[in-house]
Amino acid sequence: MLKISLSLANYWVYGYICVCLSFWGS
Repeated sequence: MLKISLSLANYWVYGYICVCLSFWGS
């Protein structure tokens, strides 16, 4: 259960960084 929540958190962090990078790049 902990593993799933950790991977889910990593997924959100990765997506947040991608959004920030694409926002700065525009």
